[in-house]
Amino acid sequence: MKENYYFYVGSYTESTSFTTVEPRKNGITLFEFSRKTNSTKFINDFSAGINPSFLTIHPSKKSLYSINEIDNGTITSFKIDPISKKLTSMNTKSTNGSSPCHISIDQTGKHCFVANYNSGSVCVFTLDSDGSLGNMTDFAQHQGQGINLERQKGPHAHSFTISPENKYAIAADLGIDKLLVYKIEHLTGKISFLSKSSVSLQPGAGPRHFDFHPNHKFAYVINELNSTITSLSYKSNGTLTPINTISTVPASFSGINTTADIHVQKNGKFLYGSNRGHHSIFLAKIDQLTGAIEGMNTFSTKGEIPRNFALTPDDDFLFAANQDSNSIIVYSVDKTTGNLTETGEMIKTPKPICIKFL
Repeated sequence: MKENYYFYVGSYTESTSFTTVEPRKNGITLFEFSRKTNSTKFINDFSAGINPSFLTIHPSKKSLYSINEIDNGTITSFKIDPISKKLTSMNTKSTNGSSPCHISIDQTGKHCFVANYNSGSVCVFTLDSDGSLGNMTDFAQHQGQGINLERQKGPHAHSFTISPENKYAIAADLGIDKLLVYKIEHLTGKISFLSKSSVSLQPGAGPRHFDFHPNHKFAYVINELNSTITSLSYKSNGTLTPINTISTVPASFSGINTTADIHVQKNGKFLYGSNRGHHSIFLAKIDQLTGAIEGMNTFSTKGEIPRNFALTPDDDFLFAANQDSNSIIVYSVDKTTGNLTETGEMIKTPKPICIKFL
């Protein structure tokens, strides 16, 4: 059991259409968390261009990648120092789209998958042996619109997630209420859209982030616009089929809410989602036989707009990033009940968006 965890936080460095930011240079911050004392120590921060809001780490733990959430979107690769965990920029590439918002690395560590939110597209890059970004090998432009005239005038790819067996990449598109399944050709880095495996969700749902159950038979998508989570069955040919959908906010809540992030516990018993407006982490129980979900509880984040959150590698703690309160709250996790308990640790850091543990 590790006594200390290192983690990186991606953030906004300039104001956007939905949040005001005091401009600053260094958008990625490194912290160290001690499980013995439940305390966090600032280690360093790094310049990563404008609005390095979403991060991912290579399976080798030797490199990190950040998107730059700007009109002419880019992605940057960094080398991770094995001792100090310091980041050193390697190279930057255009994503051929506007406001990239999500990155995944396949299990072989040879390809990087990016979702462009504003322009509604996805793309793939090769990764060189040193972890730096190679050429873009494929690009797919989504088409269509949804019923929400304010948020769904066109496609908005919000995540691009790799399947557990490394055969497929699933794009959750908020703008067209679809989960689009692509088959990955690992030799060439090409992706092929599988229309029969893809699925349409409830009109106006706005699918955002996506996660798989550890048994690889089920998957879960959090829907931003109608504050729900949908459970799905998952077949070896990539086919997704909805099982049930539940609300992430209590029936008594009448305020405005949008959801953001979702993660399934490694034991497969519970999942969590984040509520922005209700300002909470939502807990659901997973039926191990059917994959259906049942809402259990919500836990206040003691801050505003909890965007993304992360479980520690052992699932003993959950860190939630309060974007508009400039804070990260730390909970301990009861793996038997799924319940969260505040540790008392509240990390102050500007405009935290994404948390990734090394």
